[in-house]
Amino acid sequence: MRLNKILVLSVFASISLFGGDSLENVLSDNRNQSFDMTEKKIDEDSQKLKKDWIEPIKLTYSYTADKLTNLVEEDYSQASIVISQPIFKSGGIEYAIKFADASKKYANLDLAMAKKTMIKDTVKILFQLKQIDLNIQKQKLMVANAELDIETKREQVIHGVMDASFLDNAIIDANLKKTALVDLETSKKELENKFKNYSEKDYQVLSLPTLSVTSEENFIKNNDYIQKNKDDSDKKLWTSKMVTTKYLPSVNVNYTYSHTFNHDNMNDAYYGFSVSVPLDIRYNNDIQSYKIDYMKSKIDGSIVELEEKNLYKTKISKLKNIDSKIELAKKDIELYSSLVFQVKELASVGLKTSTDAKILENSLKIKSMDEGILNIDKQIELLELYARYSA
Repeated sequence: MRLNKILVLSVFASISLFGGDSLENVLSDNRNQSFDMTEKKIDEDSQKLKKDWIEPIKLTYSYTADKLTNLVEEDYSQASIVISQPIFKSGGIEYAIKFADASKKYANLDLAMAKKTMIKDTVKILFQLKQIDLNIQKQKLMVANAELDIETKREQVIHGVMDASFLDNAIIDANLKKTALVDLETSKKELENKFKNYSEKDYQVLSLPTLSVTSEENFIKNNDYIQKNKDDSDKKLWTSKMVTTKYLPSVNVNYTYSHTFNHDNMNDAYYGFSVSVPLDIRYNNDIQSYKIDYMKSKIDGSIVELEEKNLYKTKISKLKNIDSKIELAKKDIELYSSLVFQVKELASVGLKTSTDAKILENSLKIKSMDEGILNIDKQIELLELYARYSA
């Protein structure tokens, strides 16, 4: 199964990422090529596993110099072909093929999960970059308001309306906001460099995806981590059966052909069959060990499913919390919109200053950015669910 098929996301409604590009296109060419090469290696390893029960044909050649009693030295060489191939191994051949199929399925899912995790990490950085851009704009507005506050307090101090300590506090507050702005810009540079580790695209031209939540039933039913444990359990099932067959009868067909290169040019051929039954006092311990490993994987599967259910509930709880904050932000926006309108009206008749109106306008923009920042927080939480889900 190709990785782009594994990565389809029907759980999230109408995800249109990066102008319609597929999810994996956010990664750099080298990243995608690395995953493609790993996928090809999985295919080759699987084919090798399926053929492991086939014994190799042995070709040998030897040269001998034989010194006879009459001191005459006779040289001769010999070539041979030896075949010893099992045709019945008490089900071991069938189990080996099923183990190879189960191993391939497990490895493909593991690879798909690794790729999805990398895509998730890359898109998360993209979200964070868009979010930090909003935070920088918000901080610039806060700096602007702090500077307006300084101007207002300076006028009041000059006219003796206010004590100078209030102006001093306003200057300190403005400097703290400017320092926070510098820190945000530094953090943005770090995120940009981190993003470039995974993607060759310009983050500024990429559109943010819109993710939506699925039901708990669908999340558990199509959960990659739960499925990976099931695939691992299947591997261990066939491994335990293969180990059992090691201690059961095996039937081999044997064929040997040899040719001696000397003055007689002798040919010999032998064929037949053999039956072998290995006897090992450790067989019961060996079999029981693999059976226990298989049974443990079933218990581990229940643990993983419980962990994924609890993770889902935790994420839903966080999403509800963010939704509550978004609603509060919307109410603040409504309040500040009303205040801006009222203050402008008062400023037009000289009851308020233009500085008061400007401060409130900036505060309204800050509240709008708070809503945008919270919406990105929500998408980041949903992204964590996406990375664990396949359709």
